[in-house]
Amino acid sequence: MRKSTALAIVIVMVLSLAACGSNAGGAGADGNEDIQAQTTVTEESTAEEIEEPTDGPTEPSIEFIEPEKEFFGYYYDETLEGVVITRYIGEEEAIRIPAVIRDEPVKLVFLSDNTYIKHVELPDGVTSISEGAFSGCSSLTRVTIPDSVTNIEDGAFRDCPNLTVTYMGQEYTHESDTNWW
Repeated sequence: MRKSTALAIVIVMVLSLAACGSNAGGAGADGNEDIQAQTTVTEESTAEEIEEPTDGPTEPSIEFIEPEKEFFGYYYDETLEGVVITRYIGEEEAIRIPAVIRDEPVKLVFLSDNTYIKHVELPDGVTSISEGAFSGCSSLTRVTIPDSVTNIEDGAFRDCPNLTVTYMGQEYTHESDTNWW
């Protein structure tokens, strides 16, 4: 009896789904989708609602997230007297590196081969960007470097083809600058 009832329920469900699929999804008898054009009538915009064009393209604002320390691999370096960040394991696209981790200043940052991040803002207090620090960050498009950085080593941004670096009030790109890092 139970098997008969269960079988009947399954058959009803299959038939119901088959009936729904034959018309609701839009696939007709010939296999082509039925496409219905819909027109929406709206009120016309008043003059106050229309924005005037600006004097050129504007860059969208970037909302930076400062991830918790748990999203970073890091260690304390006695020589530098500060923290060295060795990786970022989050998936945010725009991050602000924290200035302090566990009451110690961040001095160096290595985020190489991270394909999630697009924008990075380094904190004041970082003094150097080492070779390979951002190499292979293929999605990276913008890095903001504070004036506290006094050394950027060759290859720091290797394999970051679409990157713009803002440093000391100047913007540098791979294509426009012959002193590319």
